[in-house]
Amino acid sequence: MPEASTVPGRSMIKELTAIRGIAAAWVVLFHFRAPVFGLLPISQHMKRWLDSGYLGVDVFFILSGFVIAHVYTAELSTGNWRRYSRYLGARVARLYPVHLTLLLFLLAGDALSIAKPPVRDSVGSFIGNVLMLQAIPPFQAWNGPAWSITYELGAYLLFPLLAFALVRIPTARSSFACAAAVSLLGIGLMALALSEPGARPYRTVPALLRITFEFTTGGLLHRGWSLLRRHRNRMWDALALTAACCTAVCLARVPERYDCHILVIPLLAFLVLACTRSAGAVSSFLGSRILQWSGRISYSLYMTHFVTLNLASLIILRWQHVALHAFPVRIGVLIAYMSFAVGSAHLVCRFIEEPARRRLRRWFDARRSDDSPSAVAPATSNED
Repeated sequence: MPEASTVPGRSMIKELTAIRGIAAAWVVLFHFRAPVFGLLPISQHMKRWLDSGYLGVDVFFILSGFVIAHVYTAELSTGNWRRYSRYLGARVARLYPVHLTLLLFLLAGDALSIAKPPVRDSVGSFIGNVLMLQAIPPFQAWNGPAWSITYELGAYLLFPLLAFALVRIPTARSSFACAAAVSLLGIGLMALALSEPGARPYRTVPALLRITFEFTTGGLLHRGWSLLRRHRNRMWDALALTAACCTAVCLARVPERYDCHILVIPLLAFLVLACTRSAGAVSSFLGSRILQWSGRISYSLYMTHFVTLNLASLIILRWQHVALHAFPVRIGVLIAYMSFAVGSAHLVCRFIEEPARRRLRRWFDARRSDDSPSAVAPATSNED
């Protein structure tokens, strides 16, 4: 989940930062829906939208393709090995510190019988997670949400091949047409893969299809975005709102299964594109402080919320114990759960994710400088 930020010659796309925060919140609500429904029964009216919250991961994959293309296409389309190594260093620095921190926390929690990973007492499983292979059988993710970063890292590794193709697309129209074709092909193949008995959207074949087609769609959308002659205008606000409304209506109407929910993925991709071109109310809303902050902590929130959901029942109390209490008590416990998750993510982002990322990038850059005095100087960026 890369940030939409700046490098030389690349302006920040603040709307994508906000969309990342909204997508992370959608995933969190999906996993928190048991206490939400139990403590706030009226929320059952939103059940269809909360039950589809795992689509936030699909939004992440589209955003990743768009943002990585925005920041790195020109740099990596030439096949320069030094630039590629710097890029990979930045990507590892982005994903790994929070992932490793949570693994060590779960290891300690398992030893103390506080926070138990799904595969206990398995050295091989732990090593697989340390190597970020947790989504590849026979390994299993100790931290549930971490399955997606295995596939995201794979997309990062192969991105130069996509960059080589992107720079050869001559017009915005052809790039958008390719994005539509790739998205529709991906939907068809994912539906086919999910028709197999026991298939799940986070398991190997469906997950590989998700990252491949959605990341590529994001990259193609960025290529078309960058080739558009006219930039921001209010027409895109109307298109963004239309795409959001159509998505909500589709999710309310289609059966509650991922093989049906994937029908909204092209709408989500178009929503991302429209938001980046908005110039009115949509842009102002997404540029608000609270949404920009939510985008900055989104990776930490996504990676920590499984753990904080389990810890909240120990540190605060089990929500089931107050499910029949008065409304003020129930809503207070629900707010405490949410505040604990968001507050923990903020602390992890501030004291682990951001400092570790900066230190790792400096370390990677120093090593390259030692190996080659002529290496390209590191770009100034808050994207990585």
